[in-house]
Amino acid sequence: MREKGELGAISHILMRFNQPGVQRYIDSGSSWMLTKAEAGGGALLNLGIHGFDICRYITGEEPHVVAAVTSHAIHKREVEDYAHVTLRTPSGIVFLNEASYTYPTNGSDQERKVAAEKAVLRATRSGGEGVEVDSPIRRRARRR
Repeated sequence: MREKGELGAISHILMRFNQPGVQRYIDSGSSWMLTKAEAGGGALLNLGIHGFDICRYITGEEPHVVAAVTSHAIHKREVEDYAHVTLRTPSGIVFLNEASYTYPTNGSDQERKVAAEKAVLRATRSGGEGVEVDSPIRRRARRR
């Protein structure tokens, strides 16, 4: 859609990737994931890296960090259990990247959205992988 000009200017993109807590790493014998020396970081490095990749892929630009915050509030480990990073591309697209080990049960809380001049795209899992497209032309159309 971007290549065909169907999106227009992109305003912002959101990537949220919140996964279950750190106990899963301990239970699977991967407690090294919870040490800075071995893993390098927590949720941001492990999960948030996918958001940075998506930003570069969709925009084709190299973003810059304009704000970032991490938290150790829930698991109180050496590595963060929550991170939120706001990026901006040279053309002005804002990218919100959130990653955590704070989902309280099995499963996850994920959202992927592109908000543009002519359409809003939302990744969806209900009924199979796909994308919901909200636009004046296509109201809640689904692409796979």
